Amino acid sequence: MAFGGTIGYDYALLENVSLGLETGINYSPEIATTNITTHNGPPQFADEISVKQNNLNIPILLTFKYYLGNFMINAKGGYSYVRQEFEQSLYDRFSGGIRTNGTTKVSNWKPMVALGIGYEIIDNLSITAQYSAMFGRDNHGNDYNNFQAENWWQPDDVFATYTITAGITYKFGI
Repeated sequence: MAFGGTIGYDYALLENVSLGLETGINYSPEIATTNITTHNGPPQFADEISVKQNNLNIPILLTFKYYLGNFMINAKGGYSYVRQEFEQSLYDRFSGGIRTNGTTKVSNWKPMVALGIGYEIIDNLSITAQYSAMFGRDNHGNDYNNFQAENWWQPDDVFATYTITAGITYKFGI
């Protein structure tokens, strides 16, 4: 579960077309929890590693909106400041306790795009849905079988994030 908010300004090019600028803040606590079991010896000595990921992003996006009656389609693109925090803990079955734990934080500016739809329920009040992609490091292909417990997995860049959001939008007229 995530939460956040946005604020923006649209300039009407035509009656049904607008361009704008949008920014906001989104926070996703524990969006991913991964448990990894390593096998660096007999199974009874395997280590279990737990990684929890928290995400904060602040997008700055250009927007394009097309209105068709009460319906709206939008496309957005720009950059997002992203901060990801990874909480790691290692349970050592041999010694029977947590051997190491720690937190890694990474941040960077990354390209972001989004596509969405909306429906105006009453004047100036709409419901919306959006798919967004924030580009970053791909986490596929990690070789967990050769993971060494003493060498913590330390990301050096933010991971890509793909989200689907739903919301309520209110338009103020100027």
